[in-house]
Amino acid sequence: MALLGSTELFLGRMKTERMTTCKFHLFPQVRNPITKFRFITRSLSSSSSSSSWSLPPSHEPELLLATSDAILKSFSPSRFTPSPPAPDISNYLLNGCKWTDAPNCPDYIGPVSIGRTRYGRGLFARSNFDAGDIISISNAFALSHNDTHNIDLFDKIYTIVKESPLALRRYYCLAGNGPHDNLAVPDIRLFDANYTHFHGIDPSGSEELKIDEEKLVRILHVNAFSGEVSPTYNKTSSCEEGRINGLWLIPSFVNHSCCPNASRLIVGKAMFIVAARDIKAEEEINFSYTNIMSPLRHREKNLAEIGYGFRCECHRCETERSVEKEFEEVSQRYQDLLGRAEDEVYSAVTSPERQPPHCFPACVELFELYEILRGKVNALRHLTKVQKQWILSGYSCAFLGKWFISGYANGFNPPSDFISSNALELVEAMKCTEPGMLRTLSFMTILAHVAAKEEERRFSLVQSLVELALHECVCLYGKQRLDVTMELMEQSANIVPFF
Repeated sequence: MALLGSTELFLGRMKTERMTTCKFHLFPQVRNPITKFRFITRSLSSSSSSSSWSLPPSHEPELLLATSDAILKSFSPSRFTPSPPAPDISNYLLNGCKWTDAPNCPDYIGPVSIGRTRYGRGLFARSNFDAGDIISISNAFALSHNDTHNIDLFDKIYTIVKESPLALRRYYCLAGNGPHDNLAVPDIRLFDANYTHFHGIDPSGSEELKIDEEKLVRILHVNAFSGEVSPTYNKTSSCEEGRINGLWLIPSFVNHSCCPNASRLIVGKAMFIVAARDIKAEEEINFSYTNIMSPLRHREKNLAEIGYGFRCECHRCETERSVEKEFEEVSQRYQDLLGRAEDEVYSAVTSPERQPPHCFPACVELFELYEILRGKVNALRHLTKVQKQWILSGYSCAFLGKWFISGYANGFNPPSDFISSNALELVEAMKCTEPGMLRTLSFMTILAHVAAKEEERRFSLVQSLVELALHECVCLYGKQRLDVTMELMEQSANIVPFF
């Protein structure tokens, strides 16, 4: 299930107004993406006159050439080969994901099934998936645009189910805001748009279903998604820039986790479920309903405020609850400072003047708080490395605010200050916790820039960071051609890795 308004869907990830505004061009405008990659540290310039920043040329430009050649030779083509039935969405991705430019994407259920879970129902893999594989493609049951109160969306759903008994049966399979443990587990073939009858089963059912408006609303409330669209900017466009509300049937069976194994990707009216990790057969598929790069209490508060009606009991949450008292003061202070830090980062990157970090006290204090947190985490000897990474990633903004503001102010010099062990530790923790996240991808790409600027020949570090970034692209966008994946990696560096 998923609640309307809880998830900002943009390429499967959260998008805010500030994320949209805070963009930069870190790569030179070279046509060939492989050539672009070889220029990875040559220049950084903003597209906005109100703010600009740049890095000096690499001390060893031949290092980048050698690194890129080595990485390209090491890649297996299968890692970047879209697998059937994935349609070609490369132009859509590279050109800003404009709504009206989205290709037609036929429904594809994939090797998945709906099954019983501890608390209700969920979507399960019936075969192994590699990271980047397309698990399922679903076109929206209904969509509306700039529909703040979902009035248009409800009207469209009502019209659809009134005219089609099969549509009503499919819709009634979804959960409302009530107990889910007694709900029937439907045959996933019921949602196959290509069939009306299969193996003697009548998907419309034998009994007549009646329209219950209150039930329609409850199901809509629990299962709809909300996000932003980027239309083609012309007068004939039928889709205005703004928000999109929609309901997708099969994705509605995907449950939440604070360490998910899948991500969502919106391509026009279609929602792709993408494997963000390697997934084994019989494993439940899950993604996040809220911003999980936050501490336990913040995640719990978000889930409660948007009305999900459940307490997440994933392995990460249970781990953090077991040591919650160790971080109580740190967590509270983090929440007190975060809003001010967001304002400071936004101000720093939109101001025409570069200001030193001490002008942003909330970011400075959060950075100091992160050091305290690291000490506390490392003192817990009984936790595994992964469990420690879960905790650290929840406080990633505490580190990233001052890190980015400082780099922005002085061109990320000296590089050794910005590719510190703490930075490398955090980017690994973020990828471990939620693979396929735009913020993490941007952080990785900028780190690769900075590492290549060092006077020391850090070939292996640059190579590792670029490989991580390319893999993160695969987790976020699915398997695309290598040249497309590299271009998407480069574009990610235009995003401030904080929001």
